[in-house]
Amino acid sequence: MPNVKIYVDRAQLADGVDVLAKVLKPMRVILCDVLGVTPVQCHLLIVPVVGIADQPAISIEFQYLGTPKRNRELINSLCLSLRKLIADFTQQENAAVRATPLDPATYVALK
Repeated sequence: MPNVKIYVDRAQLADGVDVLAKVLKPMRVILCDVLGVTPVQCHLLIVPVVGIADQPAISIEFQYLGTPKRNRELINSLCLSLRKLIADFTQQENAAVRATPLDPATYVALK
């Protein structure tokens, strides 16, 4: 855990699928460092979408197991880091970022 989905408007994806694919490993490093997880616990993917033109072309949504250490300040900082990483690779400064905590007592994952 975390599970990360990067939703990318198809028009944006067509222009830079190779660029976006290169963001996955550095993103995983950031997630591992900040959340204190190992790479095998991460799941990252890119999902092509069709959206409305006035919405951000890139949206990062991730779920993580909530812990006392993973407070709002830490997660907000992580969201800003992920947004900056996307901007560094794509020049898209306005990527949307959403983070959702999951309850470790009820979360189940089979791999």
